[in-house]
Amino acid sequence: MSYIEKIDARIAGIPCKISVISVDFHKGEGYWAPSSEDAKDWITAEYEVLDRKGYPAEWLAKKVTDKINSDIITAISERA
Repeated sequence: MSYIEKIDARIAGIPCKISVISVDFHKGEGYWAPSSEDAKDWITAEYEVLDRKGYPAEWLAKKVTDKINSDIITAISERA
């Protein structure tokens, strides 16, 4: 599989790599925002968790919590 980028990370204290498959940037405009000041930009990203050697690590991906996912998305957005 072709990846956009690989990022070093830790999940549950275990060193690993996050391979970015796709990233989409969204402008904070929409009917749900009360005003333009309340609208925020956000990103969505598809990624795969790899072990330190670069092999898919499904067992480690199962340890990704909402907080870890948020941290991964933040790391991806900072590098994009």
